[in-house]
Amino acid sequence: MKKKKLKQKFLSRELKKLFCIMKLIFVFLLLSSNLVLGSQTYAQITSLNLNLTNVELEEVFDAIRRQSEFEFFYNNDQVNTSVKVSVKAKDTDIYTILEQTLPDIYEYKINDRYILISKRKEVAPVLSPEPQPQQAKKTITGTITDKDGEAVIGVNIVEKGTTNGTVTDVGGRFSLNVENDAVILISYIGYLTQEVSTVGKTVIDIVLQEDTQALDELVVVGYGTMRKSDLTGAVTRANMDFFKDAPNVNLLQSLQGSVPGLNVGSVTRSGSSPSISIRGSTNFGQNDTPLIVIDGIIYRGDIVDLNPNDIESIDILKDASSTAIYGSESANGVIIITTQKGKQAKPSIQFNSSYTFQSPSNLVEPGDAAWNVKSIADSYWELSRIGPDYLEPNPEFDPAIYFKTEDYRNGYYQWLESGLEHDWWDLLTDNAYIMENNISVGGATDRLNYYYSAGYTNQSGMIRNDDYKRYSFKINLSTDITDWLNIGINSSYSLNDFSGASVNMGELFEYHPLLSPYDNNGELIVRPDGLRLNPLKIEKIDNLDKRENLLGIFHTDIKLPFLKGFNYRMNYSLNKRTSRNYQFDEWAYNLLGEGYKNYSNNLDWTLDNIFSYIRSFDKHNLNLTFVYGVEKRQADFTNTLGRDYTDKTLGYHSLGLGNATLSQIGSNSWEESSLYSMGRAVYNFDDKYLLTGTIRRDGFSGFGKNNKFGIFPSVALGWIMTNESFMENSSDWLSLLKIRLSYGTTGRRALNRYQTLARVSTGYSYIFGDGGSPVIGKWMSSLSNDDLKWETTTGINLGFDYGLFKNRISGSFEYYNTTSKNILYDISLPRLTGFNSISSNIGQIHNHGFEFALNGIIFNGKDFSWDGTLNFSLNRDKIKSIIGADNDNDGIEDDLIADGLFINEPLNVIYGFENIGMWQISDQKAGLIPQGFFPGTYKVRDLNNDGEITTDKDRKILAYRDPGYRISFATTFNYKNLRLQMFFNSIQGGKNHYYSTAYNPPGGNGDSWDNRNKPAQKYYDYWLPENPDAKYSRLDKGSSFNTPLLHQRNFIRLQDISLSYFIPSDVINTINIQSLRIFISGKNLFTWAPQWRHGWDPETGEAFNVNGSPLMKGITLGMNLEF
Repeated sequence: MKKKKLKQKFLSRELKKLFCIMKLIFVFLLLSSNLVLGSQTYAQITSLNLNLTNVELEEVFDAIRRQSEFEFFYNNDQVNTSVKVSVKAKDTDIYTILEQTLPDIYEYKINDRYILISKRKEVAPVLSPEPQPQQAKKTITGTITDKDGEAVIGVNIVEKGTTNGTVTDVGGRFSLNVENDAVILISYIGYLTQEVSTVGKTVIDIVLQEDTQALDELVVVGYGTMRKSDLTGAVTRANMDFFKDAPNVNLLQSLQGSVPGLNVGSVTRSGSSPSISIRGSTNFGQNDTPLIVIDGIIYRGDIVDLNPNDIESIDILKDASSTAIYGSESANGVIIITTQKGKQAKPSIQFNSSYTFQSPSNLVEPGDAAWNVKSIADSYWELSRIGPDYLEPNPEFDPAIYFKTEDYRNGYYQWLESGLEHDWWDLLTDNAYIMENNISVGGATDRLNYYYSAGYTNQSGMIRNDDYKRYSFKINLSTDITDWLNIGINSSYSLNDFSGASVNMGELFEYHPLLSPYDNNGELIVRPDGLRLNPLKIEKIDNLDKRENLLGIFHTDIKLPFLKGFNYRMNYSLNKRTSRNYQFDEWAYNLLGEGYKNYSNNLDWTLDNIFSYIRSFDKHNLNLTFVYGVEKRQADFTNTLGRDYTDKTLGYHSLGLGNATLSQIGSNSWEESSLYSMGRAVYNFDDKYLLTGTIRRDGFSGFGKNNKFGIFPSVALGWIMTNESFMENSSDWLSLLKIRLSYGTTGRRALNRYQTLARVSTGYSYIFGDGGSPVIGKWMSSLSNDDLKWETTTGINLGFDYGLFKNRISGSFEYYNTTSKNILYDISLPRLTGFNSISSNIGQIHNHGFEFALNGIIFNGKDFSWDGTLNFSLNRDKIKSIIGADNDNDGIEDDLIADGLFINEPLNVIYGFENIGMWQISDQKAGLIPQGFFPGTYKVRDLNNDGEITTDKDRKILAYRDPGYRISFATTFNYKNLRLQMFFNSIQGGKNHYYSTAYNPPGGNGDSWDNRNKPAQKYYDYWLPENPDAKYSRLDKGSSFNTPLLHQRNFIRLQDISLSYFIPSDVINTINIQSLRIFISGKNLFTWAPQWRHGWDPETGEAFNVNGSPLMKGITLGMNLEF
């Protein structure tokens, strides 16, 4: 009892601390927001003291600058700062001073610390008391290009010593009114700042010079950043800008096919997330999802909660050298997401809006009444035709007798008489669309960086009520309190609304066209087929499904002035996710009504202490990082269910009105914690020789007491050959050649948090005596295993980075070889033990493959440019061990055929009988058809030639489901203000990969076939006596041996295409718009899949599955506006 009280006291104290931290974060958020949103606040609280007599206006501005953080902006052509003024003020705000000081012809606007002075409109000019002679002005024009002659947009041109300036337009052109003897400053990120005299010049063309140090891209590698040139692991940054026009509701859709080794699946329902993996699978069909990290913190929520417009960059970590810093959760790779921050000194307001018209890219259509009636005769072909050849129709056959209800029969006779049928597909589908609107405000000063955004997404699917709405808000703030202290917060909130009950595709398909949804009074029939609820009623079910996600990351950086290069960063994150799923179906439970409320709450918090030390000593460059952190996750769930309502008015708002004896209440909760530390050392000698070493120690509460902690080391080497003196003569054609080699071990948490423990289940399990009430009992439901531990993946990665002809051609090549061990698997136990299985670490899987990326500037002219990127990846996996059993004593470990696992074979195999043709009626007459087969069923090969077909001796591996290889090509054409982008994505299977087991389209006889709709007749080429060479077997029944038909899913897809037009700056600058771009884009517009003739999209692999869903294609119209 004492221990319990102490534990409760400890938890109470920890919760109080947690909520105190949350309050501090909230206060900081409010204070920081006021810094930006309250543009008047700084001006109101800042007091100034001035005593100046008969001085130039510019002197007043300088005095204000010295006493405050205010900065003045004005056009020298409009504002005469040599005007003489006087001002006397003590503890006075800036408004009063400006009102007293500025001549009447000028007006001002204050935005935070920025003061804009301009000439007042429609006011007669007032002469200066002491006019000063003005120098002659002139207008200079010119074009700014890079070293390759390509125009550079957005270059800053400023008259030195003034605030008079402009920026280049999309053609690199500029025009600026300056003094006759002016010097202009040209600056742009990644290039050296240049000073150019304008004396004697009116036309000035500038070629920017690269700042090689600035151009060395920083890549996020986890717990910090590194120069791309210092990387020794396999890290790839995704090109997010290329897909910004695509209607990708989920961020992961922008990664599909764009990064070698990253495999992203398709999305077929509104608001859903695709499957995702990196470099194949490391386990027996369990979770292959990579670890997701957002702004340095491991993210446990759903990716669809993130607004893609808030994302700055995505870095993919693929090998052990890069991922080992995340230890036990990095075997599947790591995706690091960095969100947007303010980018420029003055505030930038951006508004993006788009609307997408969607339709299915490949559709399996339901059949009509004529086909459904014909299919009955064809499924009962032995009755609907006259033997012995069954080629003549039987005039006495009546399909009406196979309809099970009077409604079906009445519909059939009505169709025969008038042709009336009912298009359920049309009634239950609608126009699909995606609407997106996003606005953001961002900027930076020398001490403050801020970014705010709000977004709204509305996606409506093809099936009515397949809707998704997302409301997202984000704030990123960072401020320098002192020269050595910076604090900030990255916070986001999203509300995801999936509300609305919708039919699934199977229900939509199967409602028969002979059935009417309405009665004679025009009212919906509750159960048109006498069994199932009318799908038009389903969409009227009261359903609420809302999910909220609040993520806050508080960070502080401390740089010790007395220890150069040292930085301490503290990251504290809090992620709260709630889900409310409520529903009331008044027609459920035999029309008596059923309702439920399901509520879940997840709370994750993380605290990271990150110590870093970065110094350079002559040719020696050192980057050290040490991390010590803790993570805790908690969740609780409550589920209630009510049935049998006499009053349905309040629905799920009053579940207690249901029959109390039928009510159900369930609840659950869990918690887990992790403790970890990591050290990383990066050494660079003379920008030639690179060494990276990491070691991580992880502890997890879910593992057995004998293996609570795991250690995950890695080491990597790099050599930049082109920096060697002996390569100098090759610099004209070989810009970069870098070799990388890494080796390391990563881990995977493959078990749930209580899997190592012996668990006890409870439930109603006893009844004592006749008529007695059930009594709750308890029983042990699983065995403990204190030896369970991490799955580990150990491997090497060999990489090459290259650049040719001054990096006009560049790219990388990767080869990897890994082995995953200690794979968690449930070993079956004899039933007499009282348990079905016990979890153990036993399996072993091998993966290898290579990846190739090629980037090229194909053409680069003054008005036209063309570039492209080619990606290729191939992965092969092989099972090396499962449970170690060799029951047949042949010296080779046994396969687990029932689970589809085979030693020395890939994970995803297609195993079965080999189809070699079709049995015919003539074969039956000749007595050739073996037992279990019939005319119109598939022949199978007798592999051992024993004259019998058996499941243990006549099945084999027929093909593999995984892709043979993936290839994609992205290209961009620029012509003046036009930009065309295209992205082609392809998955190929080669000889025996990327197959799907498309069994016959649905068939049969009896109630499940006769009284339900099917896919349209055009998809069927089935056997009949008059169609002996059909592709598919007979409709009514198959043989005793299921024989899969194999379809290869190879495809080439025009996945994304976008055409943009940049409105010329001389047009939009007149209305105070910085940039305006309009675009039209297409998604999944064309797919070429010659071997995939019918069925849903080949990427889904669902063939004729009536519960499948189509991949959507779309046309998007949109605009990007920046003030």
